[in-house]
Amino acid sequence: MLSALGTSIPRPATAQAVPYARTYAKSNEEVDKALKKMQAYAGQKLPTVEGFVANAEHPLDRYERPFYQFSIDLLPTASGTTVVRVTAKITAWYADRDPSKSAYEALPSNGR
Repeated sequence: MLSALGTSIPRPATAQAVPYARTYAKSNEEVDKALKKMQAYAGQKLPTVEGFVANAEHPLDRYERPFYQFSIDLLPTASGTTVVRVTAKITAWYADRDPSKSAYEALPSNGR
């Protein structure tokens, strides 16, 4: 995602509740401009939840219309660098065999 800034966010092997963060040797304005150019602030559809979700309460094949959105915080530092903190939110429709139990759910990202 942040390859336009010369690097990418590391992907841990396991999902974490904390956001991913990385420091860039760019000003807050430069980072924000690059993120807007990449449309990083806009959510997008996912083809499936498989491969993107850490753990789900229900079988993954029961989820439909997956969608992700990033929450991005830009934290300028005194040295002129910018810390970019990214948290992914994934939602999908859970289609239960009993329609009264179907609902949109928030799912934990695996960091992919």
